[in-house]
Amino acid sequence: MRLTRTEKFMLYTLGRWYVEANKKLKKRSLMVKVSKSDFITLVMNSGIVKKKQRALYKNLERLEKDKFISYKNKSLVLTERGVDFFKKINKEINSYLKVHKTLNKKNIFKYSNKVQTKFL
Repeated sequence: MRLTRTEKFMLYTLGRWYVEANKKLKKRSLMVKVSKSDFITLVMNSGIVKKKQRALYKNLERLEKDKFISYKNKSLVLTERGVDFFKKINKEINSYLKVHKTLNKKNIFKYSNKVQTKFL
């Protein structure tokens, strides 16, 4: 089953949200949870997805039907299949982020012997 770009984004966002939110509560032995409405608001406020609220709910329903997420106790949770897919996406994205961080941290002119310049 192939996921759409929006569904991949939503799956990654949910997984990333849990990773980041739970980091902050790790010392207190607590876990956070997010409701569908709060998650939809997060996705809409990201500005990356240009869909309406109802369309995003439909995407969540499809992810739930295909067993990537589950809706338990009024909160969204990644299933085992969803966690595996999140890890796959995260691994792919991390390689791009490492390049971005490396180029921002260090003098990029060190990576080439001769840097050419020209007047604008």
